[in-house]
Amino acid sequence: LLYENSQVISQKSWLLLPALGGISAFIADIVLMLGLLATIRKGRSHLLWKDSILRRICQYVRRMALFALKHTNIAVSTVLPAVILAAVNIAAYPLFDLTGIAIAVMLDMAAIAMVYTHRIRHREIADGLERINNGETGYKLDTAHMHGENKRLAQAVNLIGIGIEDAVRTSMQDERLKTDLITNVSHDIKTPLTSIINYVDLLKREDIGNERAVSYIRILDEKSQRLKQLTEDLVEVSRISSGNIELSPVSLNLVEFMHQTLGEFSEKFDARGLVPVFETKADAVYISADPHHLWRIAENLLGNAAKYSMPNTRLYIDLMINPAEDGRPASAALSIKNVSEEQLHIDPKELTERFIRGDASRTTEGSGLGLSIAQSLTKALGGEMVIDIDGDLFKVTLLFPVI
Repeated sequence: LLYENSQVISQKSWLLLPALGGISAFIADIVLMLGLLATIRKGRSHLLWKDSILRRICQYVRRMALFALKHTNIAVSTVLPAVILAAVNIAAYPLFDLTGIAIAVMLDMAAIAMVYTHRIRHREIADGLERINNGETGYKLDTAHMHGENKRLAQAVNLIGIGIEDAVRTSMQDERLKTDLITNVSHDIKTPLTSIINYVDLLKREDIGNERAVSYIRILDEKSQRLKQLTEDLVEVSRISSGNIELSPVSLNLVEFMHQTLGEFSEKFDARGLVPVFETKADAVYISADPHHLWRIAENLLGNAAKYSMPNTRLYIDLMINPAEDGRPASAALSIKNVSEEQLHIDPKELTERFIRGDASRTTEGSGLGLSIAQSLTKALGGEMVIDIDGDLFKVTLLFPVI
């Protein structure tokens, strides 16, 4: 019975074959007809050759041929050895004995060794570039065991390192000359300036009845004091730039330090109608810093706030502790925020450059060195200074590792 049923099913299957063949032939005719119509349409539109697969294959072969001609040396040094190696392997195959196998294995091992050595030289050159990029301008690659393109590339890398080293040396020498010039000129100015200040002070003690003369003396006193501050700032900048500063770090409570500093500036703040608001959640935040230089930083920052803030506004001083993250230790973040009296159309990074001031009209008494000095001293103390500007809101943040 099972045999008879299978025979019936087999006969029915054979009856379906003509139907399936007809359907397949119909679908194939439709596909061919659509292809023929598309070919005729492209031919009438003069796009038959442009959109053909054969044209794309020809273009690819042409590009490869032009690329090989343009890089003949590379093609010869890479393709030709591979072709020779393949030919030798094919020639050794008919031998099919130990001699042929040994020849093929030795040639293959030699090729692998050559490729491996080539990659090692490339890695050495890449490591040399990375070391030079990281500041080791005196690093030199050993070219004694290099050949061809690798040797020329390594020699070029060595020349780049020499060029960078010469440029850095020249730049440092120029910076040293400028520092020496600033120091010498500042000292030369300081001697006669001291005499001017002393004589102005003597005139102030005289009983002069002429009001105009009194006003002239007052102006002389203000300008001489401003010039004295400028020369002192110049000397300090030159000392910091040359690294000629002495640091005596001690454990210092930043909360107590800021309370004392704000008390020192109370008169200047009152004169401008500024209200300092000091906020912190910590009772004590200890950092390692030199008190004298830290006071100089705070003096410059709070002095700028007193000079450039809009009168009758609040000055916000916040102190918080940033937790350790991404491998960085916990840090004390001291931020000073004030609303500027003048519009700040300047990049925050430019404000820390020397003689750059937010007051473009230069009508205030600043020298343009305060922020530069504060940033340099902060860096010398192992901290970081960040400046942000949002409209007329000026914010400077000091970051010091906590202990």
